[in-house]
Amino acid sequence: MSTKRKLLITLLVIIIAGGFVAGSVLFNMSRTSVSDIPSDAIYVQSEAAHVEEIITKITARGKVELIEKTAVYPVTAARIKALHVKAGDLVEPGQILAEYDDESLKTYRNQLEDANLALDNANLALNNTKLALDTAKLSRDTAGLALETANLTLAAAALPPGRSELSQAESQIAQAEKTIVDVEAQIKQQDIAIAQINDTIASAQKKHEDLQTLFDSGIISKSELDASADALKNHLNQQETAESQRGTLLSALAAAEKNLATAREQYDFLRNRQEEPSSQNLISQRQVQADQARVQAEQAEVQVLQTEVQVQQAEVQVQQAQLRIRQLTKQIEDFKAQQFAEAGGTVLSLNVQAGDITAIGRQIMELGDTDNSNIKITANIPEYDIASVTIGQEVEITGNALGKSACLGTVSKLSPIAELKQVGNSTETVVMIEILPAEDASVLLRPGYTVETAIITDIAPQAVVVPIMAVVTEEGSNYVFVIKDKYNAEKRTIETGRYSGIYVEALGVAEGERVIVSPPENLTEESHVRTLQAADPSLE
Repeated sequence: MSTKRKLLITLLVIIIAGGFVAGSVLFNMSRTSVSDIPSDAIYVQSEAAHVEEIITKITARGKVELIEKTAVYPVTAARIKALHVKAGDLVEPGQILAEYDDESLKTYRNQLEDANLALDNANLALNNTKLALDTAKLSRDTAGLALETANLTLAAAALPPGRSELSQAESQIAQAEKTIVDVEAQIKQQDIAIAQINDTIASAQKKHEDLQTLFDSGIISKSELDASADALKNHLNQQETAESQRGTLLSALAAAEKNLATAREQYDFLRNRQEEPSSQNLISQRQVQADQARVQAEQAEVQVLQTEVQVQQAEVQVQQAQLRIRQLTKQIEDFKAQQFAEAGGTVLSLNVQAGDITAIGRQIMELGDTDNSNIKITANIPEYDIASVTIGQEVEITGNALGKSACLGTVSKLSPIAELKQVGNSTETVVMIEILPAEDASVLLRPGYTVETAIITDIAPQAVVVPIMAVVTEEGSNYVFVIKDKYNAEKRTIETGRYSGIYVEALGVAEGERVIVSPPENLTEESHVRTLQAADPSLE
């Protein structure tokens, strides 16, 4: 038989067989449609509810870290001369970590000497300011006395003198005389202070000249010479201030003497006045004098207030100088040329290098035990998921470093606070959790790895599920259409539970019941339906 004839026979067999199958299907559907299917039936797709295990997970990216780490802080604030370890080195207890430059100690001592000099200057400035305050108060008292005298004189110009006015005038004279004595005493004290300052200037001048000689010989540094020059300049400024204060005291003395002369003049005036009223011209003169005295008294009060502020500022300067001395003294006492490890471990990080100046309280390195039993995984869980996470839950751990295998762990800690973290281009409130990997997982993990974690928050071993596309939500309730009696649709309210891919747990549907997937909008509980699987004998 030729090949061409064989092909023709084969093709004929295929056509006949195909026609037989098509005819059978058409006959079956024709029989079904004629005998059973309602004429108004709506074609729908359906699927049977089935049982499966649903595992609910919360996923998050995590980082492998050490559980216990030791922060190393400098034993002194100084320049690092040399570091004896580097990141990754294994350190034994008592091993030397760093050496510090003893030039720092010399610097501290020089700074302490400067600080003591600054304290002396601050104390001298404070004393001078307090003396200025005493002077200002004396001027205020003098101005107040002058105002009282002027007011008394003004009142006396308009009224006949009485015994009380004469007594007041006598009191004014006594007060003015006392003020003169007080001012003269303060001038003497100021003269003594000026003499002391002059002696200090002479001593500072001699010290500066000696240091200039040492500097010219290369024995001392420029900073030490400059400090001496600054000290001499401060003393000269203090001399100028003291001389100015002495001038203020002399002015106060002149004012007090003038007040005394005015008081005596008023006393004489009151004794010699006749019974007739004073002239209007005299009253006007006395009014001008009273107004001038009032202005001077107000100005004197302002000067007192300003000087009190200066005293407070000078006291702060003294306190700062004292604090600086205490700090430098402690740095000198605490200085150590070498730093040793108090505990062993691997150098995890090194935050300084040779030549850096350390600061007390600033971490210089971190040590830790890199043993596999000393690792944990930290991950950030969004606030809307954290309610489902509890200590002890199982965690699946995967990552590039682990290959295709997955490790297990358990949630060991939940942070008591939430934090705002940057996630992509937005921020999110998260809670940090800690996960302890199982012993076999610890062997595969290393500090610094990035891993993916899946926290198993719930397991439903026998959940009845339906396609998500079968569930319709209406006015806050969920329902599905269940096919009953072959061609009828029952609208049944359900409660949805856990999700599993394209399926959802349906409480209210039994295993095996068929639900309509993506029900048409015109489908109602009175509608007749016909599934697209009508040729399936199970649906007949």
